[in-house]
Amino acid sequence: MKISAKEADELDKLIVAFWNANKPDKVVSPTSTFLKPEMVDGTKKDKFGKLEKVESGKFTITASTNTCFGKGADLKMTSIKLLNSKGVEIPQSHPLQKGDVGVGEGSEGFIHGKMAITEYEGKAYVKYYLAGVQFTKFVEYTGDGVEAVEVEVEDDGLGGDGLDVHDETPVDGPAI
Repeated sequence: MKISAKEADELDKLIVAFWNANKPDKVVSPTSTFLKPEMVDGTKKDKFGKLEKVESGKFTITASTNTCFGKGADLKMTSIKLLNSKGVEIPQSHPLQKGDVGVGEGSEGFIHGKMAITEYEGKAYVKYYLAGVQFTKFVEYTGDGVEAVEVEVEDDGLGGDGLDVHDETPVDGPAI
């Protein structure tokens, strides 16, 4: 997901506040967070003739899914909820739920999830665990172009009687 520099600045303040409230002992700052500047090809070439990467002014949010965690009999499955513009879960019979269609460039919406701090070998990371994707505009991926399929939108989709995935707790486990 790409966001503007202004949105990234606001999100960064939330990440810092979350870190300060939850940081592990003996770790001063996170090794990394889920917010990264978008890098694009610049105009200058490096010594090997490859275009150097420069920041685009936009930022990318990288989410972990962790749809499977635990081992053996304790293995638990979670799923990423797919919601329509009104916040209602898209039925399992829908081609998007069945994997028959993909999400294309130009799709718009909201992501739902939680921040968490993950520790590994003395380092700590602020991660974003994805719990749901809410579409306000769905564009089907076709591989060579796009066909827009407009979702009926009366509002931004956050005020309805839809499924609330904000309270789902992320857990550490293998990301898929």
